[in-house]
Amino acid sequence: MKESRKWEKRSKDNLAQLYGLKESQGKPDPTIEERIAALEKENSDLKAASARAALVDSVAKATGLDRAIVATLRGADEDELTEQAQAIAAIAAPELFAVVTLL
Repeated sequence: MKESRKWEKRSKDNLAQLYGLKESQGKPDPTIEERIAALEKENSDLKAASARAALVDSVAKATGLDRAIVATLRGADEDELTEQAQAIAAIAAPELFAVVTLL
């Protein structure tokens, strides 16, 4: 009888220890979650900035405008950005032509 009580106690202790481990693992550290969310946001922002830079380079090359000018435009996609860049190029072209003829 004494031996069975010993094993019963060990079994209950093991079960309590198991529940304790499960409970402690079930709750993730909020600071880790916050850090992961911040890193995911930073990654997303960097990807968006990279895509925007590639778009600006493409439109600047296609329209012949300086990259710095195209970078200041507000177009959300390639079509809008190209349309805005072409409008600026059309406005700037007569002035450029006037400067060249004066020289």
